[in-house]
Amino acid sequence: MINTAKTLIKKGVLVKPFYFNILLGSIYSTPATLSDLAHMVQNLPGGAVWSATGMGQFQTIINMAAILMGGHIRVGLEDNIYYDLRKKQMATNVMLIERMVRFCRDIGREVATPDETRGIFGI
Repeated sequence: MINTAKTLIKKGVLVKPFYFNILLGSIYSTPATLSDLAHMVQNLPGGAVWSATGMGQFQTIINMAAILMGGHIRVGLEDNIYYDLRKKQMATNVMLIERMVRFCRDIGREVATPDETRGIFGI
């Protein structure tokens, strides 16, 4: 839907700030590969704010890739109910969020506060 958004931007229907929520890995969407994520991000309108997630087993890898690429993430049980790839440990939202917070801190990227998040989205 990036192309649709660009068309609506040209027509003046959509105005900044532009926010894109990229979901990968569903059988009805783009595959959850790093090259697909990179291609989609490269095609976003300039200055767009974006986040990404992978469905199910792809959530963690796509979340980590998005963080490394300077984007934001969508994380939680809506997209993934398991904590591990073997699907043996059920997840909680807290577990999934804490894993991403640890990853961010491990690579030197702090998690935005609620006020900072509102600023990113222009609200």
